[in-house]
Amino acid sequence: MLFPGAPARPDSLTDFVFELVRDAIINKSLAPGSVMTASDLATRLNVSKTPVRESMIRLKEAGLLVPDGRQLRVITPSRQLIHEAYEFRLYMEPHCARLAAQRAGATVRDQVAASAQRAVAGADSSDEYYAAGRDFHLRIAQATDNALLRKAVEQAHVFTLTLSRRDLPAPPDQAGRADDHVAVAKAIRAGEGDLAADLMRRHITVLMESALARFGEE
Repeated sequence: MLFPGAPARPDSLTDFVFELVRDAIINKSLAPGSVMTASDLATRLNVSKTPVRESMIRLKEAGLLVPDGRQLRVITPSRQLIHEAYEFRLYMEPHCARLAAQRAGATVRDQVAASAQRAVAGADSSDEYYAAGRDFHLRIAQATDNALLRKAVEQAHVFTLTLSRRDLPAPPDQAGRADDHVAVAKAIRAGEGDLAADLMRRHITVLMESALARFGEE
């Protein structure tokens, strides 16, 4: 089955198709290097080509589909790609944390803190940890009140999260990384932008080093 365990259907059909295809890339139902076409996916999903094409554009923008002539292929594992993706996050997300500390209102600061706590609570489950981590980083990006930064962070997370779940063993210290979230959230809540940026920089550096160390272990 190409799309086992389909997520709950969201309001947007494009979002629904996007999540299905991304999950199929993660579980390798869509194998690395395989060709993807809108007509084939639309037939398998029993939807029109429009949401499929829109989803494929988003997947291409995130780097998960790569051009091969006139075709699009599912990205193949690469240490260099993983390094580049985390390096991009390393130079972007500390600035987001600083801006969040400067710009976020009380409600948003509380939401960031709550998201950090969910990562701690879900540290024993890779699925819950990844979901809470993604929510935490995207809330910080949204708190910058900068649409371009938010989109860039979202695309980077789609890329790194997909490759991490598909190509790497589970991280060995999820609890420690979840504690990093709590520390960043506290700095943001206190309005300490420089501290928030420094803590975020350390956090992503550890994530990058861990991902590169785990690449090829399986």
